[in-house]
Amino acid sequence: VVERKKGKTPLTRLGAEKGFCGSDDDLARAEQIAIDAEMHFNAPSIIHAAAQSATSVDDFVSSDNRDMTVSYFEILYQNAHLTQKEMVTESLRRAHLHGLLTRAIMATGTANAPKKGKIPKPTEETTYRCQSLRHCLSKAKEFGQEVGTDDVDRALWDACCQLCEAIVIVMQGSGDSNDSLAEREKTATSFVDSTMQLIQSARKAFTSCCSSAVDQSSPMGARACQLLPDHVVPFYVLLETTAKLFSLFGWGKRKRMTKAASGALANLALSFHDLLSDMLRAMSQFRSFGINSGEMNVESLAESASSLDVGTDAIQRVIREVVSSREMSKDRVDPFLVQMKESLDIFNEEQ
Repeated sequence: VVERKKGKTPLTRLGAEKGFCGSDDDLARAEQIAIDAEMHFNAPSIIHAAAQSATSVDDFVSSDNRDMTVSYFEILYQNAHLTQKEMVTESLRRAHLHGLLTRAIMATGTANAPKKGKIPKPTEETTYRCQSLRHCLSKAKEFGQEVGTDDVDRALWDACCQLCEAIVIVMQGSGDSNDSLAEREKTATSFVDSTMQLIQSARKAFTSCCSSAVDQSSPMGARACQLLPDHVVPFYVLLETTAKLFSLFGWGKRKRMTKAASGALANLALSFHDLLSDMLRAMSQFRSFGINSGEMNVESLAESASSLDVGTDAIQRVIREVVSSREMSKDRVDPFLVQMKESLDIFNEEQ
């Protein structure tokens, strides 16, 4: 969202007006989404549909009313369009993830701080919201196993699920007789540690997935643009939500040297910070077409297309348009990555 202030340059930041962004506004927005989701004909109703008993993509009825004739103008490059089944799969994936975000935020919003080292007594509202999160998490895991994705998507999807597991265990515990504050911290720490390994796997997969391409800048830049809304922002929101819950239980961001849970969460945040740095570098290469030094030479880029039965001037005009469109990503993608990076710097500070 671009926030405009009178007499000042527009600011681009997460959640300026709507959506989840890891801020104090998330709870009110999540509760409003829950209200809107009850209306069957509202788009948020798919959040409920995804969490119901039907988990298979084939169980959902849909119709494809797209007009593909609008793509007839495509000459030099043909865009790839999702099939009807792929569209349903993508809609359900987003619904599952949005459902996890909504329920995790609402559950942590009812959490009570422990007193004198004792586990807080669960309220009826807390129990209900945690049960809803558990159910949604179970369905999301089933859906994730059914749908095939690449290594980056899989790692980030599992990482989001792991943080939800940590939230549930901190708020409700294991449910056995050995349940205690120390036991909850220990279990939550193990979930956070495994999440860090998933983020490291995602980072490795991101840098290696396009290494075999001739022009690495294009696939990596496009992948970064896709990952930002699909997985990176949702994970960041869950990370900040988990951090707030940990802080409530006495495992704040700046206690990484004294509290095991705080240390694990700080390591996770710094690993995610490194992934964001990789994405920023990918976007920089994307805008430079992989050329690290000197200005862009449009003429040299046009030489590779000289075999086409198209005039050189036309090719150069097309390249200039592509260069201009990629340059727009500096305002449309980078600010969000920078904002998340800067907010994670606090995890590296000591109290």
